[in-house]
Amino acid sequence: GGAGGFELAMSMHARLKKELAKSGNDAKFSVGLVTRSGLLPQHTPGARALAEKALREKGVELHIGYNVSHAENGLLHCKDGQTLPYDDCIWCTQGSPQGWIRECGLKTDNDGFLLVDQQLRCSALAPLASDGSHIFAG
Repeated sequence: GGAGGFELAMSMHARLKKELAKSGNDAKFSVGLVTRSGLLPQHTPGARALAEKALREKGVELHIGYNVSHAENGLLHCKDGQTLPYDDCIWCTQGSPQGWIRECGLKTDNDGFLLVDQQLRCSALAPLASDGSHIFAG
């Protein structure tokens, strides 16, 4: 239900729809987003409402409150005994920082993620910038 899962679900739905249309295939498909703690829990209520609206408009099914423990034989198994069937399952988990960032002496937050300013610059001996996925020297 985080940003990565939301983006992945929306992108997969759009791509599947496009590819089926391009091939003239009118097969029916569904994309679902399964989350234990709601949609975009770390974002503002307004952002969550817009995201929910986008999912509804595209027909992406939102399954909230499913604490999935494992997937087996086409079923997502939840800790409370609930199950959800699936044909194909893609997991999108929380990101984690690379340890070398902190080890290099770059400033990080308490979780180890690189700290940058509003211009995506980090504080270091050499001029560095980051987009959140890459570090650029220059």
